[in-house]
Formats: sequence, structure tokens, C-alpha cells
Amino acid sequence: MRRMEGNRATRFLRSPGGPGARALRPAFVVVALLVTALLGDAGRPLSAQEDEESPDTRSTQLWLAYQAFRPLNNKRLVLHFEGRTNGPGDDAWASIDGRTRVDFYPLPWLDVYPEALLRYTEETQDLDSFQATLRGGVRFKVPSTQEVFNFERVPLQRFDFGVLLRLEWRNFFYSGGETDSSWRGRIRAEAKFPLNHKSMGEDKTVYVRGDAEAFIPLGDESPETFANRWRFRLGGGYRITFTWRVEALGIWQQSRNTLEEDFKTTEFMLSLRLRHYF
Repeated sequence: MRRMEGNRATRFLRSPGGPGARALRPAFVVVALLVTALLGDAGRPLSAQEDEESPDTRSTQLWLAYQAFRPLNNKRLVLHFEGRTNGPGDDAWASIDGRTRVDFYPLPWLDVYPEALLRYTEETQDLDSFQATLRGGVRFKVPSTQEVFNFERVPLQRFDFGVLLRLEWRNFFYSGGETDSSWRGRIRAEAKFPLNHKSMGEDKTVYVRGDAEAFIPLGDESPETFANRWRFRLGGGYRITFTWRVEALGIWQQSRNTLEEDFKTTEFMLSLRLRHYF
């Protein structure tokens, strides 16, 4: 029986016209778009004006997160706690945040996400900030999904692709007494694919995931160390059991420092996540 399953899995992936090939085509498209975007930006020379007014700096960061999920009937409660830092040094900064979100599933192909975020950041040695953000989003999923395993939603097919649209109202309170608020739009294309099982809902599943996201300021921007512009994530995860999963993601991001001087930054992050379902 195990051998037959292996043969079926091989035919699933290798048959040119089979379901595996059809499921993988969107993945190839996403990867091609990501590579094109990365190479295009890396090979684009900066003009003299950009070089003078927006010098490029680099930052390496570590993100550690714990996520708690409580699946319910046609919705899911999410709690997210995360710490970020770029390590010791004169330009060191660190932040810690907590988020709460409720995921609603009104349609098989549509998710709705209201979310609230609180974040404290040590921007510089002389300035701290506190951020309170309200965020709303909708995710369009291809293909449609179903509810299994205590209402957990997994794709009907092996490949999972979605587009997430979000609008957020960001409020900043600085240690010097100043305040600021701004609106920002976000759009993200994301994909996920299990490697050793046909379904993301099975235990001991290894999977890969990746996404590309654009941040769109709406009006004047708030002063902050990293005002995001573009973000690309690629990595994988392991579903140990229904209760516990782990993920590791490499992140490449372009931002602009709007706190002191308006210059461009390129960040490379390692994001480690512990995901807990209960």
C-alpha cells in the first residue's frame, strides 16, 4: 500500500498534464515574478540625485514570534506576540508588539480580518515610540477552501494561493510628547505548498511558503525608523501536530527612514515563529 501511494505521488508531480503539474503552474509564476522583481531592483542603477538625497543603508534583524490560534465555527481567534531587533551597537533599536485578530470565513474563497496592534519601539538612544494600529483586510483565495480538523481551513488542492488586501490606521506617540497618525494600504500575493503530503491538514507535514507585499502610504507618512515599501518572504514550516507548528522565514525588505533623514534602507531578516493551536 505504501509503495502504491508513492507511485501515485510520483505520477501526481511528474505527469505533464496531470493535476500536480496544473497545481504547480501558479507556483512557478509566483517564483518567476519574485525573481524578476529582485533582479530588476538589484540591477537598477541609482541616479545621481537618488544617490545624493537617498543614500542606501543596510540592516540585519532577528524577529521572534509566538502565535496562538483558536479555531471556532466559521472564524478563528489569533493572538500574536513578537520581538524585533537589529542587535547591539550605536544604531541599535528594538521593538515588542502584541496583536489580536479575528478571522471570519463568510465564503469559501474569502476571508475577512479585523485586527488591532500595539507596539513599543526604542527607535534611537534618545527616542522611543508607542504605536496603536487598527487594521482591516480581506483575502481572496484560489482555490476555494474547506473546514477540517476542528474547523481548520485547508486548501482543497495541494497548492494554496491568495491575495491579501489591507487598510490600516496607524497612530504614533513619541517620548518627546509628539503624536502622529497616518493611513496605509497593503497588498500581498502569497503561496503555500506541502512537500511530503497532499494536504496541509496532515500532521508531520513539511511545507514551503512565500509572498511579496507592497506598502502604499495614503497621504503624509508618520516619522519612523523603517517606513516599509516592499517586502519579500520565503521559507518553510513543519506541522508537528495539530497543536504545534514551527516556521522559519528569510525576509528581504526595502524601507525609508522618515524619522531623522529621508534615506532608503535595505533590510534582511530572519523570522522564527512558534504557532500554537488550541
